Amino acid sequence: MSQDYHFDTLKVRGAYDPKDHQFATSVPIYQTTSYELGDTERALRLFNAEELGNLYTRVGNPTVSVLEQRIAALDGGAAGIALASGMAAVTYALLNIANYGDHILVAPYLYGGTVDAFKKLFPRLGIQVDYARDLDDLAALEALIQPETKAIFIESISNPLGIVADIEALAAIAHRHDIPLVVDNTFATPYLIRPIEYGADIVVYSATKGISGHGNIIAGVIVENGTFNWGNGKFPQFTEKHYTLRDRAGNERSFLEVFGPFVFTARVRLVLLNFIGAALGPFDAYLAIIGLETLSERIDKQLSNTRIIVDYLEKSPYVEWVSWSSLPSSPNYALAQKYTPKGSGPVLSFGFKGGEKEYNDFINA
Repeated sequence: MSQDYHFDTLKVRGAYDPKDHQFATSVPIYQTTSYELGDTERALRLFNAEELGNLYTRVGNPTVSVLEQRIAALDGGAAGIALASGMAAVTYALLNIANYGDHILVAPYLYGGTVDAFKKLFPRLGIQVDYARDLDDLAALEALIQPETKAIFIESISNPLGIVADIEALAAIAHRHDIPLVVDNTFATPYLIRPIEYGADIVVYSATKGISGHGNIIAGVIVENGTFNWGNGKFPQFTEKHYTLRDRAGNERSFLEVFGPFVFTARVRLVLLNFIGAALGPFDAYLAIIGLETLSERIDKQLSNTRIIVDYLEKSPYVEWVSWSSLPSSPNYALAQKYTPKGSGPVLSFGFKGGEKEYNDFINA
């Protein structure tokens, strides 16, 4: 039903059928730790992945599931998984792809927390991270791909300079090498950019920001496109057999065999979320769902305000430069017109003329 909805109906109605929830018009908060199995036959179906259902709220909860499915639908993805923070989403997505000895190629401009993780966490886990010098020099970027490279990671709109990436071109490079393109779409939200439409394989969010919109929760989301070939030989974690995935006859199976088009988020859920435990609570998921209902209206208003501020800054004698890709003067303007025709996000950067005293006076004012 929900696949036929337009965006603004989907953000309010998607992935929710009231008749499955006592006909409640608002998504209920399932504030429970665990769930009854029903009977032994249903328990077998659940444990053998013949039926999808909730066992323990760390790995699945009905309120959280609505958020996951709704954002996946807004992105045009096959499945999603919600987590306790945006950093959990970034980290789990990449740890689901890369193992000890592997390599990840990343954009030169990223959120500071992501950069810190790439400096301090990933090397200790034996995962090498290299930065492309220039996202516009696609040939130089592609030359950095090694046999051990397992992903390209970018931000659709970079934090904080607001640079729009050429998602389609980068996806083409990744796919030539049988690796996924992972896109942090936090600043854009699915309202401004749907990266999967341009070839992205995995989309991650800090739902703390535009998606929830009210500054009252910390949350993250991973969405997969459902079409990347995780069985291409580069990712044995998806194709190796597992005792815990055996069928009723005792035959061990792989994640790819059991979960098919949503194998990526299924493995995040059953391995990384299950064992490391950055779970999103049902009440926070409920707040994110409520925030998501006004996504379009909030982003439109923020963009309207951004244009006013950008116009003022461009004319100010106290400003050296303004970085916002939707400015006609921006070197990134053509990409902004292609990917973000509504506007390249509500975050901008500018260079301020003056010394330390002037900086402090301006900030304190």
